[in-house]
Amino acid sequence: MAILLVEDDELVRETMRLLLESLDYVVLTASNGQQALDVYEGNRAAIDLVLTDVTMPGIGGVELFHLLRQWDPDVRLMALTGHAFDSGTQEYLQSGMLEWLEKPPKLPALAQALRRALAAPVRPPGRLRDGQASGAERDR
Repeated sequence: MAILLVEDDELVRETMRLLLESLDYVVLTASNGQQALDVYEGNRAAIDLVLTDVTMPGIGGVELFHLLRQWDPDVRLMALTGHAFDSGTQEYLQSGMLEWLEKPPKLPALAQALRRALAAPVRPPGRLRDGQASGAERDR
């Protein structure tokens, strides 16, 4: 399994890379949102999950999530952030972001979140590939 790790802080990025590798993941890294788009475009078929910092200069994690979803509705994405879970976080999770993990994650919590994210359905429930509501959702 391969993870694209997007983190602007070099020390955090390197530490997270080592943690992910200790869990037997192949890790590709990017230091910002634009670089993540480039890496994802060149390695889309190999990347199973994108783990991104939320607050970064330029393209932040939430914008990156939306841009990647436009390219690939099946992208699996987790947020890694220093910010606590709040009502805004719930919006991101409802739009298809799979996990919201606070930094620094402890190894068992990271491992569990990754397992959940990789096992979860890729699209939000009731959504088809083109973003249209499913029949059951439309009929509500």
